[in-house]
Amino acid sequence: GRSAAWGCRVAFSELARQELRALCAAEPPRGQPQTLRFFRCQPEQAEAAFVQALAADPRSIYRKEKCADAPYYLNLDGIDAVCRFTGKVVTVERVRLREGGEGVDS
Repeated sequence: GRSAAWGCRVAFSELARQELRALCAAEPPRGQPQTLRFFRCQPEQAEAAFVQALAADPRSIYRKEKCADAPYYLNLDGIDAVCRFTGKVVTVERVRLREGGEGVDS
């Protein structure tokens, strides 16, 4: 397709992939409530969803010009991803559960 012209290549750090697998595990950690609605037990789907969202480069024009080196945060299904854009490659460096559970806006 033509998407390669404007799209970004998405990479996951080994750490982020491990964290994503742990977050999507059936049992939530340390007695926390299960917060994932869509990606529970489905780390592959979670990874694919982040890839799809990040490949389109969701950053604003302002962010691209003024904050290109700043980490970019993306939240899907209660999972916060810390991402870094370097040219046409975006790397998901860390993932973690959104603090405070449901309904917290960044």
